[in-house]
Amino acid sequence: MIKTMDNYNDDEEGMDPLDEIKQLELEELLVEEAFDNSYRLLIESISFEDLLGSNTKRDISTLLIYDPDEGPELDELEAMLDYYIDDEEYERCAKIRDIIDEMFPIV
Repeated sequence: MIKTMDNYNDDEEGMDPLDEIKQLELEELLVEEAFDNSYRLLIESISFEDLLGSNTKRDISTLLIYDPDEGPELDELEAMLDYYIDDEEYERCAKIRDIIDEMFPIV
């Protein structure tokens, strides 16, 4: 039997395909938000307090890819670089590269 949207059985697969698509879209938006917040904080275009305040006004959580108290580690910066390379945001890539070079110089 060929499955169509009309006869899709939730018990067999566990989730309706449309719900799964919505979940993936939501996850993508959350990842985008986390990288954008982290980037703006990294280049100091916004303070952590202002970031928290703006998100509180919108009644959403503040997502980041690194701990703002500790600062980003090399692997987190490299993850940001890879993310923005995939997104073809090369100006951001250049800034992140410069920050990596400054924070983690090759000896």
